[in-house]
Amino acid sequence: MFGNYLKTAVRNICKHKGHSFINVSGLALGMAICILIMLWVYDELQLRANTPGTGDNTNIYLFSALAFIILLMACINFMNLTTARGAERSKEVGIRKVVGARRTGIIKQFFSESFLLVFFALILSAILVELLLPAFNRLTGKQLTSTWLGNPYILPGMIAVTLVTGIMVGSYPAFFLSSVQPVKVLKSALKPRTKGGLLRKTLVTFQISLAVIFLVGSMAIYRQLDHIKSSLDMFRDSIYAAEKQVMMIFIYLSFLAIFMACHGLYGLTVFVAEQRSQEMGIRKVLGAFRADVWRLFFYQFMKWIITANLLAWPIAYFLLDNLFIRNFAYRIPIGPWPFVLSGILTSVIALLTVGFQTFKAAAANPSDTLRSE
Repeated sequence: MFGNYLKTAVRNICKHKGHSFINVSGLALGMAICILIMLWVYDELQLRANTPGTGDNTNIYLFSALAFIILLMACINFMNLTTARGAERSKEVGIRKVVGARRTGIIKQFFSESFLLVFFALILSAILVELLLPAFNRLTGKQLTSTWLGNPYILPGMIAVTLVTGIMVGSYPAFFLSSVQPVKVLKSALKPRTKGGLLRKTLVTFQISLAVIFLVGSMAIYRQLDHIKSSLDMFRDSIYAAEKQVMMIFIYLSFLAIFMACHGLYGLTVFVAEQRSQEMGIRKVLGAFRADVWRLFFYQFMKWIITANLLAWPIAYFLLDNLFIRNFAYRIPIGPWPFVLSGILTSVIALLTVGFQTFKAAAANPSDTLRSE
């Protein structure tokens, strides 16, 4: 019986190769970066245990938190992209129920697909760790090895993440979509849930806010280090050398956070385009041009991006002023430019991310989207 569910899961994944690849690769990248950071943390903890009094634990706490945040962003993206195809999958469920499928079988099928995708992501993350480890060693100045599979903490943690993510992702299609009535679904009477859409938008806005905080922090700390370097004596040179390595890791993580946020924004774009496809068709029938439809999407996404920046700026300023900048012996004011540049950069990258999908939605033939009405 399980073999049949597995075969059907593989068939559905292959049917949507592009969507599945984007979904799995995003989660795998987040898991791989989390593993690399936790390898660094584990090595630092071993160093401090063997040589007491070697530095403080500030960076350990910082990068442990960053590893958790990046993995959380990857899991949120995975869930958003999986549930974005809810309407399409609901019709599939309706047809399967008409031909005699039971709800318990549909639930098992959705969970099989979810766990299979997460398992693929886990395998891909292990491959990415091996590929990225030499560059990560150069960046951190460490000599971490590929024996991470023997680490007593990381592998069990990743297995736990696989199980929890598979359950979370599979729960929505398994329990909600499997409960729909075939007649309503096949007549396109199933309406998107406002709460689910609101949660999805909130999560993506939260991700963009995290990316902005990373960016502002990177720019502000980089200015501090540049100030130390440009007006240096030998003591300042030693400070710069000590902080530069940590700073470079933080910068790379910031751009990774932007990538994760854009990944989530793409999932939200897919969801909104699907949710409003009939509305777009009606607008075009009534005379709206492609540019009008695209502009409508543009304004909607800009609201979320602006909201994310406005939420992130005060938090970033508070964290920098109280946790980072204050620790520099030679410091300069944070200034407005890190905030302005982060807002511009996130806006441009985010709009490029959603541009293709919104153009595709705007160019859709109204007869295709309104055919079921």
